[in-house]
Amino acid sequence: SEESRHFDNGVTLRRAAPIVDRRLEVYFPHRYQSYPHYAVSRGVGVIASPFSDYFGVFPPFIERSHVIIAPCPHVFVDVWVGGGGRGSYYLGRRGGDDR
Repeated sequence: SEESRHFDNGVTLRRAAPIVDRRLEVYFPHRYQSYPHYAVSRGVGVIASPFSDYFGVFPPFIERSHVIIAPCPHVFVDVWVGGGGRGSYYLGRRGGDDR
């Protein structure tokens, strides 16, 4: 709908806008979209949408000028601890190792 959504936790979704490109009506049958930078065809100023794998559900491209490329602020590294016995990473420390 045209009205934006406000939630109790402070999140506000952007207001929907009427579709200008009629080719997008396949993806948005109500003729409103909340992200106005989708594109339906490949070109110089567009890149693949992160949702392009969902063929037929979302438009396959996004305008390049509205994409922010930034490093991830946090990285999760999974550490293998072995079987939990003497040879595991945490339990198999040597005597002088007090890490």
